[in-house]
Amino acid sequence: FVAGLFFCVVDTAFLLSHLWHLLLKTYVHAVKKSKGREQRLEEKLEVSKEAAENAERRREQSEIRMRRLLRDKDETASADRQQSQKRLANTSRKLQSLQLEVSGLKNRLTSLRGKASQSAIDLKAARFQS
Repeated sequence: FVAGLFFCVVDTAFLLSHLWHLLLKTYVHAVKKSKGREQRLEEKLEVSKEAAENAERRREQSEIRMRRLLRDKDETASADRQQSQKRLANTSRKLQSLQLEVSGLKNRLTSLRGKASQSAIDLKAARFQS
């Protein structure tokens, strides 16, 4: 009876130790698996952080490019306005010069007409006296 009891205790201890070993093995496997998942998640998180940083850098660079383009556009528009104003001022001066010349020509024409009229009158008077 004692030998049977001893055998049962030894067999139970063996089964319990085997069961304990299986539980530990399962736990270690689960921990390794979860660490693998955790590591993959951390890698994915790192990749997404890098992608977010790259996107932020690209956005900042795009903003800088847009500011440069707007500044260049403003500078070009300002230069075009200045050039147009210069051309307008030159054209205005030329127009005033031409108006003065036309006015001078009108005065001269009027003077020549007066002289021609006077010459015609003098010619008629000279014919009349002869």
